[in-house]
Amino acid sequence: MIRKKNRIHRKAKKFNKQSDWNKFKKIRNKVTGLIRKSKEDYNNNLINKIMNGSPSCTNWWKTVKQFSGIKPSDKGIPPIERKGTLIFDDIEKANEFNSYFASQSKLDDIETDNLSNLNDAVNNLNEIELNETEIEDTLNVLNPSKASGFDTLSPSLLKEASSIIKYPLCKLFNLSLRKAEFPSQ
Repeated sequence: MIRKKNRIHRKAKKFNKQSDWNKFKKIRNKVTGLIRKSKEDYNNNLINKIMNGSPSCTNWWKTVKQFSGIKPSDKGIPPIERKGTLIFDDIEKANEFNSYFASQSKLDDIETDNLSNLNDAVNNLNEIELNETEIEDTLNVLNPSKASGFDTLSPSLLKEASSIIKYPLCKLFNLSLRKAEFPSQ
């Protein structure tokens, strides 16, 4: 109908006949009515989807956002005011947040002896022993629809190959824990 309206409009402009203009006005009003009706049907469909169905939380919020017309904004952190001046630079904003949160907590310097116990935690890593069943169970609960990590191995591939790769991964993890080192590759 919109294409037909546009064709008649071009014809009316080209020939400038009153009959073409009347035809154009008639179809324009019809198209406007159809568009309004379609928008109303769409909104009613969204309302029914929220009210009558039992959508998941994600689908419910998606529908509400569609209905409300709220667009997501990715404008980042807004300017921050510090001592009457506005900060626009992202690094300055981060530093301002850091100094604020750092000022909210005070470390008790008297108990610095507890920090020496952190070195003992590294020595306890070699006491952890993983078994193949734990590795396979962890691989089997991976969500295959998630994106690959930095290693570019897809979760679906890891999940499918879990019974095959559980042994080498177990050896690698246990060796890493025994040596208290993370492999470079």
